[in-house]
Amino acid sequence: MKKKSWRRAIVRAIVAVAMALLLVFMVATVCAFQAQPYPPTLCEMLLLFGTAAVIQTGAGALVAALVEYWPGWAGLAPKWKRPMIFAFCLVLPLASLAVRVLLCGALLTQDTLYLAGAAGAFAFAGSQFAHIYKLPSG
Repeated sequence: MKKKSWRRAIVRAIVAVAMALLLVFMVATVCAFQAQPYPPTLCEMLLLFGTAAVIQTGAGALVAALVEYWPGWAGLAPKWKRPMIFAFCLVLPLASLAVRVLLCGALLTQDTLYLAGAAGAFAFAGSQFAHIYKLPSG
């Protein structure tokens, strides 16, 4: 029994390190893409969290973690899984916007709310439409 708990701890540590490396690589890629010689500030990072690519990456990591660590995920019907992923895709950019407004002095307008919500909706749509022919409808 102790061997299994050590194995689980090792697997969790490897997953945590992999997630941290993914985040570091994403930041480095964004810096290289924007030709920035410096890491982005907190406000720039929060702005990036509102992009569809980052939302899809986060949703993919969330689903991977749910599949790996929550045994009930496999038993859930698709009609419950999809709204959970959609909620995450909307919460990430909206929470990023809220923190940007509080910490960075960004303006909270109808346009910024719309853009944050649209980024989440498009990220969800991209994640679902790519595999829609395989998804059960039940």
